[in-house]
Amino acid sequence: MFVRFRQTPHRLQLSLVETRREAGHVRHDHIATLGSIPLTMALTDRLAFWTKLHQRLDALSNRVDATQRGVILGAIHARIPMPTSDDQQAVQLELTQADAKFWEVLAEGQADDIEAHKDLVAAAQRDLGARERAAAEIAAKAEAARDRVARTERGEAVAVPPPLTRKDMLRITGMTAAEMRHCVRVHEIDKHGGLQLLLDEQHRRHRQAEKAVVRKLHRMLVDRP
Repeated sequence: MFVRFRQTPHRLQLSLVETRREAGHVRHDHIATLGSIPLTMALTDRLAFWTKLHQRLDALSNRVDATQRGVILGAIHARIPMPTSDDQQAVQLELTQADAKFWEVLAEGQADDIEAHKDLVAAAQRDLGARERAAAEIAAKAEAARDRVARTERGEAVAVPPPLTRKDMLRITGMTAAEMRHCVRVHEIDKHGGLQLLLDEQHRRHRQAEKAVVRKLHRMLVDRP
């Protein structure tokens, strides 16, 4: 019984083979697959390989005795060094550090996201204040307009202001022409019951844009040679 090593372009594959004679000829019978490992044989790869190897040999205890197992392990160790206790400690440290780094980065990302939303809320509150002031002014003008209607109905002579032009509307609301068109469209979408769809689509596109920016900056700052 021996270990057969087969190398592919990227991995080293192992199998357990038993030799027997049949009618004067040597026959090789495949007993079991013992796993494979990348040719780079990094420490983490070796640790994972040897862990699974012992499990596979335990499952073959009815075919492989203690002496044969020792020979098999020795042959494999010659090609794939068995990790030492120090190696295992180093891997555990690397994994725990990577796990801690992952959660630290995630926590930082969440904190940044909260700060960004705070900035959005502050900007929205400032915009809301300006809109409330504009709304109060417009409400006062609406009340004055209703009063003119009532006085006119009573037969009083009332000075009627000239009709507001588009330019007047932009000046009063403080909007640009593009912003006013946008508001009209949003209002029409809301009238047709599509406001929630609009909000969902805005959120989805915001997340897509954010991910695209992250990928671009990662390529520029992290992946650059």
